[in-house]
Amino acid sequence: MFNLFLLYLSLLVIWARDFFKSLNNKAMKEYLPIESTLADLVGYDMKSKILEVHFTATGYTFAYEDVPEEEFDNLLDAKSKDKYLQYIMDSYEGYRINAQQTR
Repeated sequence: MFNLFLLYLSLLVIWARDFFKSLNNKAMKEYLPIESTLADLVGYDMKSKILEVHFTATGYTFAYEDVPEEEFDNLLDAKSKDKYLQYIMDSYEGYRINAQQTR
């Protein structure tokens, strides 16, 4: 019974972390359109080093933390935006934010 309680508590902590991150996250001032089958808009905040990606299939926007500006530039310059987006998703911690912020 105690193990089940710890499991529920762990899940609650993870949910709360993501919830408060989304509350504290400010929308990017400017989004740039990209040609990709995965996403249609990206935004980058140099101060916080957060990259936001709006995914077309789900309509969700994800924020990726601690992304260097160079990575954002590389994404914009990449021949295959889909491959570079996959690299970013695999390399940086991301979390879903309010999808309405990009529209």
